[in-house]
Amino acid sequence: MTIKGEITEQEPFVVVLPDKVEGNDTLNFILKEDAERPVTHTTIDIFSEREANVYICNAPKSGYTSVKEDMILGTYQSRYKLYVNYVMDCNSEGVKEIEVKFYKEEE
Repeated sequence: MTIKGEITEQEPFVVVLPDKVEGNDTLNFILKEDAERPVTHTTIDIFSEREANVYICNAPKSGYTSVKEDMILGTYQSRYKLYVNYVMDCNSEGVKEIEVKFYKEEE
């Protein structure tokens, strides 16, 4: 499944992944500055079984960024491993656009 949208420093990109077996998953993609680690990086803060923040830290102001490998989130529909990946870039008007891809794998 692929979901696209806009993301800003003031407004995270929120994705709700429907799951009728375990309950919906909510992911908040958030742009964040991290002075302790000045390179671009991504961290996941899972704060409940079905909710997590994905922090895109020190993203280029007007450029492309992505993760090198799929990130595992947990389970989906009780029988799959759930992975996420994203690509973020700026359009011609300078607006950051994000494309989030989910993958599932039989456990």
